[in-house]
Amino acid sequence: MLLCFFAVAFAVGCGADNPSSDGEKSNSNGTTDVNGKNDNSNTETQSKLAYEITDTGFKFYTNSREEVVYSAYVEIANTGGCDIYMDKCVFDFEDNDGHLLQSDDNVYSFSSVVSPGEKGYFFNYIGSSTIDKGVSLDNGIKLVPQVKLTEAKDKPVSYPVSDVSVRMGDSNEIKIIGRIENTSDKNADYVFVNVVFYDTAGKAIAVSGGSVKNIEAGMKSGFEVSIWGTDGILKLEDIADTKVVAEEIYIQK
Repeated sequence: MLLCFFAVAFAVGCGADNPSSDGEKSNSNGTTDVNGKNDNSNTETQSKLAYEITDTGFKFYTNSREEVVYSAYVEIANTGGCDIYMDKCVFDFEDNDGHLLQSDDNVYSFSSVVSPGEKGYFFNYIGSSTIDKGVSLDNGIKLVPQVKLTEAKDKPVSYPVSDVSVRMGDSNEIKIIGRIENTSDKNADYVFVNVVFYDTAGKAIAVSGGSVKNIEAGMKSGFEVSIWGTDGILKLEDIADTKVVAEEIYIQK
């Protein structure tokens, strides 16, 4: 079963849209915490929805077509007592003087719901996003994300993943190969396969995702995720470990 792939990200925020370039976030009282934590004075709220931005990444390079391709991610740790729904993220790009250069809302989440003590990511697919040709990089460029996180009402359906390996493909792409088991009594028509790549220090170096279709109930299906456009963003020799999650789409209303 062949699966197409791309990605990486950056971010900030909780409960409401919130811009930040240095890990600042606004809590529900309108104050900010430069340590990247949402510090609400209401102890009941603290015990429920709380989070911390533990890592961010942003890389870009110029390809053979003179396009500036970028990849970005933000790592969010759920430090509260409830599940967090990764509601929305927008990537704003600013120069060194804080002038807005470009905005991109084509951002994905992994996982859509993050349990207490776990981590989630906002990201864009590797090789799929570019900086507009009319944007000048003479005064630098930085990612300033806008993020909205809310308390989750439910969880997406997820499936066990096993026998995962990473190698180079015949067309110079990076391939992730593994098996997904549909342990439910219903056919899985469309399953997202999300991957975090780690270096030898256990730090995330890229995030991406793909999809698999038509996994019958009780069936264990092999999959291949191919990632193109990794020049300057992700190298096979830098990948020491991966985390792969397979789940159905979940949109909270």
